[in-house]
Amino acid sequence: AYREFVLKSTMDTLTTKSMISAFYKSNKRNFLLKEPIYRIRHLSFPLDNVDRLEITRRFKRFDVDDVSFLDSLSFQFTNYFISDSIWLNRIEVRDQLHYIDAQDQKRLLKSPDYHEVKDSLALYLFQLVDRLDRGNVAPVSYLENTIGDIVFNQRKLEFLRSFDNDILQDAIKTKKFEKY
Repeated sequence: AYREFVLKSTMDTLTTKSMISAFYKSNKRNFLLKEPIYRIRHLSFPLDNVDRLEITRRFKRFDVDDVSFLDSLSFQFTNYFISDSIWLNRIEVRDQLHYIDAQDQKRLLKSPDYHEVKDSLALYLFQLVDRLDRGNVAPVSYLENTIGDIVFNQRKLEFLRSFDNDILQDAIKTKKFEKY
């Protein structure tokens, strides 16, 4: 009986991508952004880097081969984030770009153009890939963990209700049910 309980609880509370997708589609209008989110890529490296021109050229172009090339040189970078498919909120962007002052960050997050910022120590390359403003529907990739938690908790509640009902039905069947 215990084994069946554990197996059933594992099966009933398992969340899949299709469950997350279905929940998102049916509740899409409830997932409006309260703040802008961004997809960015950036990297920084010392000014005296011998691969400076090649790194800059590949960062601008950014095709599949360029991503592999940049990833292979990541040990030369003082800071980098090239996962431009990940959505970040303003605080996460600020944490990623901690080496750029707040005024420059605001300017960079308004324009999708390629930007270079240079100081006495390093060259900083930045590209705003995409931006969704407040009031837009959040993409499912941004909400995936949250929706997964919601679906998991709904399934868990459904299982617990079913479990309580099964115990009640079993007690009624075996006439071990008492009313207080």
